[in-house]
Amino acid sequence: MTLADGGLTFRTAAGDLDLSAARHGGSGGIRLAARGALLRVDGQIIAAPRLDYAFALVDVTSDEEVGITFENRPVAQHAGNGKKAIVTGLQPYAANRIAVDLDSLPIDMLVTSPEQQVVPGYRQVARVTFGGAANRPVTLWLVDSGGSPPPAGAMVMIGTEPPAVMGQGGEIYVADAHPGDPIIVRGVDMQCRAIVPPLPPDVHAPRIGPVPCTPLKEDERK
Repeated sequence: MTLADGGLTFRTAAGDLDLSAARHGGSGGIRLAARGALLRVDGQIIAAPRLDYAFALVDVTSDEEVGITFENRPVAQHAGNGKKAIVTGLQPYAANRIAVDLDSLPIDMLVTSPEQQVVPGYRQVARVTFGGAANRPVTLWLVDSGGSPPPAGAMVMIGTEPPAVMGQGGEIYVADAHPGDPIIVRGVDMQCRAIVPPLPPDVHAPRIGPVPCTPLKEDERK
């Protein structure tokens, strides 16, 4: 008499699939079972694993999908690019650590803290949001009235950005550019003022120039 059985479990972002098979003598059978949940969130239907005692809804402000970790372990779902992620297995009435995978973050995404702690109640959902408005990085190429770049090493003040140093050829890098922000350049025997120009839409980290830098008036020199 032959007796054999076995099974496999496939864990996906939408739940678990259990495949089992058994053979006893001359007969046998195969069984396929699915376990999971369907949630309606902000008008969207989201498939998720079994919810258990508590879960989290994670939203990431990003144009790209970002990995999520729960207690330092990666979860199957990704958030961002219009998608939300469901993290299951949270412990109710206890601190649960949820974070974004820093290696998957876009370079222009602003995140004040990559990890948050949530304490949901029994059979409750905790909502977690990462990220803010995306930065607009840009490289500007400044020139004076004669078409020459300001000297390399000159001090540069751009809006509320921290002080920077003028690069070679009049180039400066702005981590988060806002059109209309003033640019003040102060070097040896020179001081000039420029304005952050309009940024081209749908272009990441553009290089813009030449941007005119006009001498400061006497009442602007300090």
